[in-house]
Amino acid sequence: MKIAAASLLVFSGLTTACVNSSTLQTAKAMDPGSQRFLVGGGYYTSPQINADASAAAGSDTKLALPYAEVGYRRGIIDHLELGAKATIPGTVGLDGKYQFLDIGDFALATGVGVGYLQISSGTEGMETKSTIVDTTVPLYASYDIAKPFAVYTAPKYVLRYASSTNAMDETKTGLDHMVGGTVGTRLGSRWGLFIETSYLRSVTNDFSSFQVNSSIFF
Repeated sequence: MKIAAASLLVFSGLTTACVNSSTLQTAKAMDPGSQRFLVGGGYYTSPQINADASAAAGSDTKLALPYAEVGYRRGIIDHLELGAKATIPGTVGLDGKYQFLDIGDFALATGVGVGYLQISSGTEGMETKSTIVDTTVPLYASYDIAKPFAVYTAPKYVLRYASSTNAMDETKTGLDHMVGGTVGTRLGSRWGLFIETSYLRSVTNDFSSFQVNSSIFF
């Protein structure tokens, strides 16, 4: 029973605390009219949630939440690219990227993204609805080591808005500021594979999260 309770705690904590922070792109914007599909997945973990799960189970517990992810990206005009993604268990996101530097194989870009998650927890009649909205401002940097091989990083600032409404219509809201980034590699050119890791940490509390994911693109 303790292990089941810990697993439920971890699942609830990870889904309510983590909006997908994958990058799955280099700093170079796609040409106007070009498009890309992405299919993959990964997992989240958090030291804070692992500590809570260990306390609930009465023993050392380290669990992570796997997820599946699909995405779509398209070049709009020169140096401007837009994208969308969705995951199971249920986050969605939109982002735009503007490439402002192109020096041969090295590129820099910036942009903005918005991620959204809403879930319900608790028993029927006693449900709590939670909503999280992340606004992310990244700085992309990438280097093409070869045409089919690139490395990239993306430091990020995240403004997180969270609200929770219980069965008595009592609502709590809050803002959090998070910093972190992504490091990854792209294998392939017109089609291939992204592999990356991401880390985020709150600057106002002890929460942090670690994410690993990969995606086929074509």
